[in-house]
Amino acid sequence: MVKLRVIVDRVEGDRATLFFEGAEEAFFWPRKLLPASSKEGDVLLITVRRSSRLTKRRLSEVSRLIESLAKSQVPEHRDIEVEGDG
Repeated sequence: MVKLRVIVDRVEGDRATLFFEGAEEAFFWPRKLLPASSKEGDVLLITVRRSSRLTKRRLSEVSRLIESLAKSQVPEHRDIEVEGDG
């Protein structure tokens, strides 16, 4: 698990500009995903962790979609006969 600190630089319209603490790179974050009372200068904590269970579920869903697309998109194989002069 990784815990990150980000600083709310500014909030404009429906997005906020955040900076990782100690870094110069900014990134945008949807305002609706910020805590309601967030304002410029606030420090937010973000926890990042990998979920094996959700990853497996997503891979399974993607596999089903690929199979479904393959069945509906691939034309049936047919032999082609070419007439010649001889």
